[in-house]
Amino acid sequence: MKLYTCFVVLLLITVTLTLNAQVPYYSNYPLSFRSLSLGGIINDDLDLVYDPIELRFVDSLRLYTNLSNLTSYDEEVIGNNGDHEFLLGVSRKNPWMDNHWMSALVRFEKYKYISEYSQDYITLSDALSPYNDVYDYRQTSSYKSKSGNPQDYYSFLLNNSFLFNDITFGLNLEYSKAITDYYQAASPATPYGTGTGPFSYVYSGYSSFDRSYEAFYLDSNYSPYKYSEHGNFLTTNENPYFRAIASAMKPMWGYELRGDVIFHTIDASEKINDLYSASYEYFRPTVSNYAYRYSESEGYQADWKRKGSGIGFGAAIRRTFDKQSQRRNDGYYSLGVGLDFSSYDYTNQASNPRTTYFRYFDVIGTGGSDYVNSFTEDYNGSNNGDGTATNLIINAKLNIPLVDGVYFGIGGSYMYYTEELNTKYAMSFKQVTNYSVTDNVNNASDYIHTITYSENANRTEDVTQNIFMVPVGIEYKFTENKRWSARVGTIFAYEGYESNSKKTVTESKAYTDKWEYGDGTSSTSIDPDYYYNTKSNYKYANTWKEFTYGLGYEPTENLQIDLMGFFDLSDSVQFFDMEFFKSLRFSFVMKF
Repeated sequence: MKLYTCFVVLLLITVTLTLNAQVPYYSNYPLSFRSLSLGGIINDDLDLVYDPIELRFVDSLRLYTNLSNLTSYDEEVIGNNGDHEFLLGVSRKNPWMDNHWMSALVRFEKYKYISEYSQDYITLSDALSPYNDVYDYRQTSSYKSKSGNPQDYYSFLLNNSFLFNDITFGLNLEYSKAITDYYQAASPATPYGTGTGPFSYVYSGYSSFDRSYEAFYLDSNYSPYKYSEHGNFLTTNENPYFRAIASAMKPMWGYELRGDVIFHTIDASEKINDLYSASYEYFRPTVSNYAYRYSESEGYQADWKRKGSGIGFGAAIRRTFDKQSQRRNDGYYSLGVGLDFSSYDYTNQASNPRTTYFRYFDVIGTGGSDYVNSFTEDYNGSNNGDGTATNLIINAKLNIPLVDGVYFGIGGSYMYYTEELNTKYAMSFKQVTNYSVTDNVNNASDYIHTITYSENANRTEDVTQNIFMVPVGIEYKFTENKRWSARVGTIFAYEGYESNSKKTVTESKAYTDKWEYGDGTSSTSIDPDYYYNTKSNYKYANTWKEFTYGLGYEPTENLQIDLMGFFDLSDSVQFFDMEFFKSLRFSFVMKF
């Protein structure tokens, strides 16, 4: 049921933005339980106080705290089950300026989950023949790990509304930033490491770790064998965001005419820095210059960024035909249109170097058994360019107070979004194997094997999305004093999605396989210089319908209580048992 709730919240956020705003934008606005329960078509005061125009029409002081359940909308007050976020919001008329209304919202979360673990083992045994019950062999091993995904998130929102003569001006400023670290391997297409000997294949999701092992003969005072393996992994996602909205509204001919200008930033990045290394070594003190050593390392570094800005324009017209004591309950119809243009620089660079080294030496002159073998591989790729996006929204909304205490709302919205990304793609690959027999002679047994290829291309990716929504909601206030509200809503939505990608190769260097031998001879083979220009197309369309519901209660003029989740039953949760009450989701809002 929680997954369903998250889906409905995301859908309602989209509905709310398309129905209440003239230009689409990402926002940290919370949604009221009233709006959530009514399909997003009928607002509550919370949905108005962060709109730069509507703020002026909300009277008294409103206070929103963590009891308002506005962060995840899924916190269970009685069940003591909540998220990690702090929220505090307030709205009121400026006590020192009669023509100024203001609201502010602060959201903050610090989730620090880092788990570090270590263990050391020492084993003593009688390992030398003849056995005499004396410990003469020691094994030492250690293991350390580090995992977690700490998160920092904060958001500040300041909204202002001013009245000069009959014109309302609004200014809304918002800044937020989210940072998340992952101490797990990102791992590209293949695992890190070769899995040689005691070593691991490190797949995506492995935690950072260190482990080592060493054996030691106490009587002979030497170590016959030891190995170590290390993995240091860190991925950081960062997403700062700033948005400013300037709005104006003037009543004319019985209508409210409104215009908006929006500026927002685009700034998202991901950095990956993974490093894996391993080595082992055997020892033999009876052989001079003995060597039996192996090591390997692999890294993956990637840097992805999308940085730019956008500007939007909106216009709306509203006619209030049934004015109520509170703006949220007015009977009205409105029509709005918004258009947003954005552009950004796009960079995506990655490298994946690998090395292995093996040396074996016990005595010179054993027919090639003593040798050194080294291997290096370098992959580098980049995909850099620029992108543009356009977003169009058209919406219509009708709210009707049918009879005393009954409010009905219906609306429709259409959103068209298109984005195009043009980049220059470059890829290079080089692999070198160097094998040398330790015999002080250069001959055909010694060789260097090199493989290379590269490619440059122009790439284009474009996405088109269409979303059509029809929300409907009805609220019924019952009991003699009209303090209770029953709410039900539905959302019908259609989504169409299409993506196209195209790659056109502009330059390539064919797969080249070159052998160079110690006696001076060499051979080179070059594959035909073939390459692929590719196109792909993906289409998706779907319709769905969701139902929403809730209850509201105003025990006094200073407190509003809203409730959702009372039908979220399962086989283990029945009506009016303890688990039923624990699963209820409440929202408490104070009004002064």
